[in-house]
Amino acid sequence: MPIAETLVATWLLSEAGLEPPLGRSSIFIEGWQRGVPFGDSADYVVRVRGRSLSLHRGPVAGTRATVGADPLAASDGLTGAAIATGEMRHDIALPLAALTRSAQICGALEAALTLTIGFAEQRIQFGRALSKFQAIQHLLSEMGAEVAAAGAALDAAIRTLQAGAPLDRQAVAVAKIRAGLAAGIVGEHAHQIHGAIGYTEEYALARLTRRLWQWREDFGGESYWANELGRAALCDQTPLWPKLTAGSA
Repeated sequence: MPIAETLVATWLLSEAGLEPPLGRSSIFIEGWQRGVPFGDSADYVVRVRGRSLSLHRGPVAGTRATVGADPLAASDGLTGAAIATGEMRHDIALPLAALTRSAQICGALEAALTLTIGFAEQRIQFGRALSKFQAIQHLLSEMGAEVAAAGAALDAAIRTLQAGAPLDRQAVAVAKIRAGLAAGIVGEHAHQIHGAIGYTEEYALARLTRRLWQWREDFGGESYWANELGRAALCDQTPLWPKLTAGSA
């Protein structure tokens, strides 16, 4: 279900002074997505170009399903006339979408960690549970540390949100970077511990990790946001570390 996309679309429409429609909505930010998420089932789609946006009726034609992850519709299905257009007061589309994806990644990370711990406790190998092996314990502890770090960065970014104000892009950058890095480590370790079962369609892990790898690239990966964070630090001419650890970016 496009729950996250509907929330972001509603926020963006309100930012542009437009009344959000009832129903399921999706978003398409030009240059930052491979397609329209849940385009085949969305009642409306918000298309963003910079600070300009347009509202289109769904569903979007040309859907291409992705196995185990969110279905994407081809963006060329949005060529029809818009039913409403507007200008956002602040350039918040990309950071808001990136922050939303960071929150989704953190949720999937926690679910993958819980699933992996449960499997390691139940799976018996050489007469004892996998969780009793030191190598497995090391992988699980590293997964837990990554989940905690990503969640802390997300919480710090969320605390900077203020209604009617531009988003703190540096805080969003930290959250998206940490979520992306954690996605790579947690996904790798989870599949190592699960073995072949982790890749089957019937088991929940693959549904989580496929989304982790898809969401990691949405709305800018770690490299993009790291570059933006570095440029901001150089332009500000102040030490970066105190800013990142002072409770806000």
